[in-house]
Amino acid sequence: MKYNKKTLKDINVRQKKVVLRLDLNVPLKDGVITDTTRIEASLKTLNYLIKNKAKIIILSHLSRIKSVDEIQSNKKSLKVVAEKLQEFLPKTKIIFEPLNVNPKLKKFIENDAKFPYASLGDIFVNDAFGTCHRAHASNVGIGQNIKESCIGFLIQNELKYLNKLINSSKKPFVAVLGGAKVEDKVKIIEKIAKVSDYVIIGGAMAYPFLEIQGYNIGQKLFNFDKDVVQKLFKKYQKKLILPVDFIVTDNISEPKIVKSYNFNAKIPENLFGVFEIDQFANGTKKICKAIAKQTKINNSFTLIGGGDSAAAAKKFKCESDFSFISTGGGASIAFIEGSELPVVIISNLQILVINFQII
Repeated sequence: MKYNKKTLKDINVRQKKVVLRLDLNVPLKDGVITDTTRIEASLKTLNYLIKNKAKIIILSHLSRIKSVDEIQSNKKSLKVVAEKLQEFLPKTKIIFEPLNVNPKLKKFIENDAKFPYASLGDIFVNDAFGTCHRAHASNVGIGQNIKESCIGFLIQNELKYLNKLINSSKKPFVAVLGGAKVEDKVKIIEKIAKVSDYVIIGGAMAYPFLEIQGYNIGQKLFNFDKDVVQKLFKKYQKKLILPVDFIVTDNISEPKIVKSYNFNAKIPENLFGVFEIDQFANGTKKICKAIAKQTKINNSFTLIGGGDSAAAAKKFKCESDFSFISTGGGASIAFIEGSELPVVIISNLQILVINFQII
């Protein structure tokens, strides 16, 4: 798949006002950033713009915003991200704007075009690969309403390595899927199974496929469409590889019960598992290490897509052993299955709801 899209070096950004869309949707625990991968991945583009004395207006989001109160109460405010970004760029002054729409903002940046966010700058640079598969006002909307736009170094790098992945002649092509967002990912399995030789499914993602076979999966923390799962299992049963055992607990924060069950046993309905805690991380760790090892032994091309998977590789200190770590799970899958990325090929698409803040 080829994209006729301008890159950052194709546009003169020197001393221009640049609206920069980044994906700074980093994982948090108790208000503290637990993984800075996405911030660090944006630094090449930021440093290039800083070197060219551009005035940079960063747009981003944190988690899924359901109400303005979540931002105003600082539960999902980008303030903590702005502070971390300041640590990475100590010589650059970063001003955080907590409001999505501040009437004084345009005056501050000294520009007066028509579209609210496109009007903040002369050039739009999109470097938020994690949102490339979605047509939102903060990416496609701005690109359609500004004179010049291009992709940043992060997206350029993502496209380079994802192209390498899908054009590789090496076999087998193995995909590993996990995570807790079961409702979102069940349908993704069919998309990835079409192009993969095998699909290894772990964590909570495996539970729907075990339950439809009659196994007791313990406490359910999600909902799923059984008909969809049954059709997928029937269609791709020979490609799907499921876990054979689980480590489960009664309570994540204060576990009183920690027990191993094989998938033939009935897991009590009050128990469940989670990889983020060390006691339950061994399976994820071994899979992560085994895949990373293939890069060295067989010169395999290994790619991680998605924030949680990247965080796991970092947790187990093997991120440098992978060929590439992508910053976008959904966008990576969309690309692999052959879907066009509307952010990279901007067309006349509907402008959707804005959920981002300005740093």
